[in-house]
Amino acid sequence: MGPLRRAPAVAAMDVGSSKVIVALAAPEDGGLRVLAVAQEPCSGVRRGAVVDLGAASAAIAAAAERSRRVAGIPLPPLMLGSAGGEILSCNREAELRIDPPGPVGPGHVADLMAEVRRTDLPPGYRLVHAIAQEYTVDGYEGCREPVGMAAGRLAVSAHLVACHGNLLANLLRASDAAGVQVENFAVCALAAAESVLSDQERGQGVLLCDIGASATQVGVLVAGEAVGSATIPLGGEHITSDIAQGLRIPRDAAEDLKRRLATADIRSAADRPLDGLSLPPAEGTGADGPVPAGGEQATERLLAEIVQARVEEILERVARLLQDGGLSDLILSGAVLTGGGSRLRGLSAVAMRILGVPVRCGGPLGVEGVLGTPEAAACVGLLQWAARGRNGGRRLMPIAAGVERRPWPFRLWRRE
Repeated sequence: MGPLRRAPAVAAMDVGSSKVIVALAAPEDGGLRVLAVAQEPCSGVRRGAVVDLGAASAAIAAAAERSRRVAGIPLPPLMLGSAGGEILSCNREAELRIDPPGPVGPGHVADLMAEVRRTDLPPGYRLVHAIAQEYTVDGYEGCREPVGMAAGRLAVSAHLVACHGNLLANLLRASDAAGVQVENFAVCALAAAESVLSDQERGQGVLLCDIGASATQVGVLVAGEAVGSATIPLGGEHITSDIAQGLRIPRDAAEDLKRRLATADIRSAADRPLDGLSLPPAEGTGADGPVPAGGEQATERLLAEIVQARVEEILERVARLLQDGGLSDLILSGAVLTGGGSRLRGLSAVAMRILGVPVRCGGPLGVEGVLGTPEAAACVGLLQWAARGRNGGRRLMPIAAGVERRPWPFRLWRRE
């Protein structure tokens, strides 16, 4: 017997507003063995969209080269993830008649998914996910894998996700300029769900919030599959900016305070001074003349007031999305917060008050080291998706797939 052939390595890249993460892994024993991970600061991306092609491509190239050197192998075509831009989603059904009736083959499923993707998108948007939720065989619902079953009619319920085409095009241009080949694309919240959620959470109904630097991506999963997804253009950078403006200090100092001392829950904050920080004189006038603030001692409680206000705004918008989409009653196992913004102290307590469900914060399950952190949740999920795709996975559609036109049936999330 010859030597056993090892599964080819898979790679993933998460392009965020503050950093780029590139990781390589080898599928092994049903899991992933990490070969390399590299992280580079990125100044060419804002709110997940490329604003400086040169800076973005330089960060991508540096992270890709470091991961390639550590792994000691060429970088394979990778899964690209992004949390930027407004995403639109809907749930749609399609049906296929099998004539004459007989066993369902892979070609029937492919034709059915092609039919469900034939939908008219808003101007400028591009379909990036067509995720099968369940199949119906001859009127019997709840089938997860119809191939091999005898049927005359096959139907599918699917979750469709679209993002702006220019956002994706510019991410691909930056990757091309860096010499990185992209195999597929995924929305970060749905990728993070792959690594962060337990089977029980996915099955019972769960809300996932991936809180990044400049945006919060939301995904709702019921019976194991996505039923809703959206982007809220608020994240950790907005909290930092609020601290800088509220205390009138530099952004670097505000970021340091947020990481060391800030809490989202004012009930847990003390009146201790903030390292002797005093507020400078405020500009403007009040009803009785100038409003002095010079010399007033800044405290941890004041910091918490600033942080909690923005956190509440983000979470209230999440709650509104659930209500508008009719999904509030489906979140039976609660909410999971991940991403770098989930590290904020007191966040889960505030989230439980606003969302009204159990809340936990965390990173990828069963993963240690750099990739076991909340910041790497999307990247690990991208690796898992890439590995599944090599083995006939059905969750993603190629980024080059064309889309025929048909009226967009239902926008799950309302624009604000």
